Amino acid sequence: MTAFPRSAGALPRFATPPKFPVGLQSWGPSGKGQVRSVKNMGRTWDEAYAILDAQNPSMRALVELINRSMRSGLVWDVQHPYWHFLKGVGGGSPQAFSIRQIIQAPEDFSQWLNLGTPTITTGQADPYGTTNATLIGDDDAAALEGKQLPTGLIPFTGNAVKTLAFFCKANTAPENLIELRDQTASVNRMACTITWQLGIPVISAVTGTLLRVIPYNNGWWRLLFQTTAVTAANAHTINVRIGPSVGSTGNTFFFGFNAWDAAVCGPYRGPSNLGPYALPTAQEGSELYVQAAPSSTVAWLRQGDLIDCVGSPVVLDVTGQVDTDAAGGAIIPISPPLFAPSYYIPHGTSIIVDPTAITFSAVIDKVQGSPAIDSTQYLDAGLVVSWREVAG
Repeated sequence: MTAFPRSAGALPRFATPPKFPVGLQSWGPSGKGQVRSVKNMGRTWDEAYAILDAQNPSMRALVELINRSMRSGLVWDVQHPYWHFLKGVGGGSPQAFSIRQIIQAPEDFSQWLNLGTPTITTGQADPYGTTNATLIGDDDAAALEGKQLPTGLIPFTGNAVKTLAFFCKANTAPENLIELRDQTASVNRMACTITWQLGIPVISAVTGTLLRVIPYNNGWWRLLFQTTAVTAANAHTINVRIGPSVGSTGNTFFFGFNAWDAAVCGPYRGPSNLGPYALPTAQEGSELYVQAAPSSTVAWLRQGDLIDCVGSPVVLDVTGQVDTDAAGGAIIPISPPLFAPSYYIPHGTSIIVDPTAITFSAVIDKVQGSPAIDSTQYLDAGLVVSWREVAG
């Protein structure tokens, strides 16, 4: 179908703001234990029409078309000027980013080597509602202690910029030192010192680029880094030290180390969060990781902007400001959240951020105040058509 055939003199406006009247009642970052359907999800809005000349054949046809549409449940492709206003900067050709992460044993620290004689407490609550996190402790003030991923468990392919991400949570240790170390070249490709201040990580002494520090639930933080000049053929390891200075003891929670053969980071992948239907190259939930956005752009998108994922059953609202990193990566908070089996977002899906290119599939839900035709053959003012977006 074509867009709603408004005629000259028809004045569209919103009587109510967009809203989601039916659907998810509550959900968290993992979506576990929550309703996952997008059925009947969608915004509603009103179209109000001023005085219409009933002698005009097109006006009579419009009223008849509205009546027939309600009877038959006709689906329209609708645009509205309100949504043509982009609040953020926009631009780029973003795509969903969710390639395979390459770190083996991202959660099982029993496969990691000891640095010294750290104390290890497994079975701690992690950000995804399971108990796969680990409390790593240093009880020896005379030496640095921690864990090291064995070499060979990060199979980089291709010499280029790479990315790394992990979760951490404060406990009693005042500081930590994290390194992605090229053992062959004896140099750190990524390194940072984490100083904990009232449970908040303060990042300093960064080698590489700190892309994002993302707060999660229950005090967890996800740190995303970009590493430089990786030589894929060399042996790489990750060092997690409780310290970093001699004389510093204590404990810190760690969980979920990921790395990608790419310049931008993706959503977490590991035993606690395999992805929709255990597919490592797709996304679901209320956050959408993308690539190919404009680089280093503040307010690329803002709360209230609309986006559309090619193939998505409904148009999505942006629920917070989105800034992009130097590689054109971004994380878009979306509503409603999308879950399998209703829909999930495969890697490489095109993301439409130009609102003039976004069209809604909608049905006429009701007509408020059916107009009367007086002796002058004019319709009284007050013809209001209520629309409801439907899963297309």
